[in-house]
Amino acid sequence: YVSMELMKTRIDSDIPVAGDYLPTTGKEAVKAPKMQAALAVDYDDGTFFGNLGIKYVGKQYATLMNDQKIPSYTTVDAAVGYRFASNPTYGFKKPELRLNLLNLGNRKYLSGVNSSTTNAVATRGVNGTLIAASQPTYVVANTFAAMLTFSVGF
Repeated sequence: YVSMELMKTRIDSDIPVAGDYLPTTGKEAVKAPKMQAALAVDYDDGTFFGNLGIKYVGKQYATLMNDQKIPSYTTVDAAVGYRFASNPTYGFKKPELRLNLLNLGNRKYLSGVNSSTTNAVATRGVNGTLIAASQPTYVVANTFAAMLTFSVGF
């Protein structure tokens, strides 16, 4: 499996703030990475199964003035599992044991913009007013996690 997304964004006007306008014309939109890509390889023979996935997300601006952003990041996740034979005596259908491994590299990164703001640095508006800064908030990604699950149908 391979996927890729390319996105081009552009703010077409200045944004009104505090009786003035922030010079945002031509800036990029917030929460909009220019590129995202994923590559995954799956294996399944009906009994054993597994997959390995790699995902890349480009940098994302957190402010309309593009004065604060989160850097790009790449993650690697994997899963392996085993499907047991159904057991009609106990009413079990398709029992399955699965191990999911998330963030294999245990990378510390920001995975998204939680709430964006207009500007993270005090900025002169189009009419000369000093527009105060406000800070965006971010989503901190999970560290390495392993989950073992067992499922069965009845």
